Amino acid sequence: MPLPRRCVDCGVVVRATRCEVCTRVKERNRVRREQRGYDSAWRKLSRLMRANQPWCSKCGSTRDLTLDHIISLANGGTNSPANAQVLCRKCNSSKGSSQ
Repeated sequence: MPLPRRCVDCGVVVRATRCEVCTRVKERNRVRREQRGYDSAWRKLSRLMRANQPWCSKCGSTRDLTLDHIISLANGGTNSPANAQVLCRKCNSSKGSSQ
């Protein structure tokens, strides 16, 4: 069982990172996928590309595949097939830390 610590937002002693109230507030204020640029066209492109290439471009894994922006939307990338690559979740998650 985790040791007690303070909630990162309000300071209440909890056994997690945030208390239940702050967790609910954070989730309610979170920007939705569509507002971040992941609309139905992106989901359709993701299904199509993962069907055409059912392996990770980096490690070759065939499990837990995702579609990744080569140049992120925040850095001016687009939702075009030329700016997308199929990666497993592990490679996609480690991509930001290795650059």
